Amino acid sequence: MRFYGFLFMIFFFAGNCSINKEHSDLKGPYLGQDPPGMTPVLFAPGIVSGGNIDWTTTFTPDGLELYYTIAPLDNMVLVCMKSENGVWQKPHIPAFAESFNNYADPYVAPDGKRLYFWSNRPVEPSAQPENNADLWYVDLLNDGTYSDPVRISGIVNTSDWQVFPTVSSSGDLYFSGYYADDNYGRFDIYMSKLVDGEYTKPVNLGESINTEHIEHEPFIAPDGSYIIFCSDRHDPGTNKWDLYISFRKPKGNWTEAVNMGDKINSPEMDQAALVTSDGKYMFFSSSRLDQALSNMENPTYSKIIDSLNKPGNGNSDVYWVDSKIIEELREQILK
Repeated sequence: MRFYGFLFMIFFFAGNCSINKEHSDLKGPYLGQDPPGMTPVLFAPGIVSGGNIDWTTTFTPDGLELYYTIAPLDNMVLVCMKSENGVWQKPHIPAFAESFNNYADPYVAPDGKRLYFWSNRPVEPSAQPENNADLWYVDLLNDGTYSDPVRISGIVNTSDWQVFPTVSSSGDLYFSGYYADDNYGRFDIYMSKLVDGEYTKPVNLGESINTEHIEHEPFIAPDGSYIIFCSDRHDPGTNKWDLYISFRKPKGNWTEAVNMGDKINSPEMDQAALVTSDGKYMFFSSSRLDQALSNMENPTYSKIIDSLNKPGNGNSDVYWVDSKIIEELREQILK
């Protein structure tokens, strides 16, 4: 297992050699990228968004650490970048995620003290990886290191899949998963309250959110006022997910979830929305195609290989957009 992990590290850093040369130029908030407007744009093309499968982008509240997921060699790998003395350093795999298991969907809690993720890592270090996904977290320590990973209790994690954890400011946990005795069909969105430091039995968010189709990858606003998730309900079974949003009503129940519209969604898969701690930007992942690549004139071998190493090739890329789109939808839905 260590050999394959070492082999992966070689491929990972070799594949990013052109990126590494550019890191002395990465300075300032959000890797020094120009902020987006109301139309989604690629985030950090050639740096975060490349030819690979890239998604699930989360920053610490101080904006000095970035965590995201890539998926080379049919494995899911959690990657970190840190800003030191104002300069963004090369991407690396955090120490707790160096074992060659799947680690994905990182989310930094609103207070910046804890990083949640899912993994198939075994509970016992000497055991084999699990054939499912469990929710875990590490504490982000003051010296820049991490605590040992902690598996969230068995009342949340089961032998089925629980993925994409996000938490509100109160610590309540929202995620997607499957429970045989409490579901509307396939993956549903659930919530587990944090009470005296322990998570309670997950509650299905109900028919305002969930359907017989896939509901997946929820982001809960820190104040719990809205939730964004992806679903295939508009085109079942195609994996061409769209992003949906629902707002919490004054009495605590949820509005009927609505599609976030073609300002955000594309004809391909759109997923994994996360809003930054400052509330300014929404990040999400999309498999939308770059028309210049898909309509290539006079294709040659070198042109095709070059296109495979660029964003917009049909793999998942990271996009960001001004979060004012959320307030526009809030006004429309809650008027």
